[in-house]
Amino acid sequence: FKKHWTPKDNDTYYFLNRLGEVVLDTDINSFFQIGILENYNAFPTEELAEKSIKSSKLGRLILLWQYTNNCIFTPDWDNFDQPKHSIIYDELYKDLRVDMSYVVKGDKVYFETEEQTKTFIDMYEAEIKELMNIK
Repeated sequence: FKKHWTPKDNDTYYFLNRLGEVVLDTDINSFFQIGILENYNAFPTEELAEKSIKSSKLGRLILLWQYTNNCIFTPDWDNFDQPKHSIIYDELYKDLRVDMSYVVKGDKVYFETEEQTKTFIDMYEAEIKELMNIK
């Protein structure tokens, strides 16, 4: 697995403006784009930017990682046999873990497999903890 997608100089990318609208741009280094990369708010496709509109900062990072690793997952909530994996923090054991649900929908981006979820946690543990405000 590879790190998440980020635009290079002069790449075309999409981002969400302050109104939550998807906008096309090509200059990631412009003064007006400060914070775009730090907030995981630049996307390689319009479709992925649209998918991210209601996602948290962590959710956007997950989507960019899934895009790079060709494993974007859209849960089928009508399929009660399909496992949906996500990241949780266990306060008792003080660690990040994989959670799995079949029917309980949360406000998060899901992974198709436990392996993908564990790999993401291993690659981004510090970022996840920071984004989840874990000390």
